Amino acid sequence: MLFLVLLVSPLLSLGLLVMTLVYVLVARGHSLKNSVKVLVQGAVVFTCLAHLVFSWGFFQGLGVPDMGEECASSPRAGGHGPSDLARVDSRLFPPKTVCVWRDGMSFDLVAPYINPLLYTFLAAAVVCVVAAVYFRLRGSRVPTKKESGSGE
Repeated sequence: MLFLVLLVSPLLSLGLLVMTLVYVLVARGHSLKNSVKVLVQGAVVFTCLAHLVFSWGFFQGLGVPDMGEECASSPRAGGHGPSDLARVDSRLFPPKTVCVWRDGMSFDLVAPYINPLLYTFLAAAVVCVVAAVYFRLRGSRVPTKKESGSGE
């Protein structure tokens, strides 16, 4: 059941990402007037991107049915076979799947760019949420012509 959720959830996240981006592009003039709304939309976009990157990393390592075969078939295995595999160390967050061979050689099946991207997108989402809360509590908005003192 968990595997099915992890298989379907990237599609839902991608759909939400596309809907948010289309909304921002279509309603560009109206949505940019309220900084809180823009920041919330940014948080949604960055959270969806983080989820997609996490899913990509998950399916590179943990989503593989036969870890021994995946480790042995990797170009980084260097001639090791499935029988030479000592163990596979895995964790869900951040995604990591390390193949450890009997002679001490090891490598990660998850691409090295996954975790930095994941943390970057999560940090950007948190910054957007914190800024949205700050501006909401502060009551920040774009001043109208009357408030800005143009007097026209």
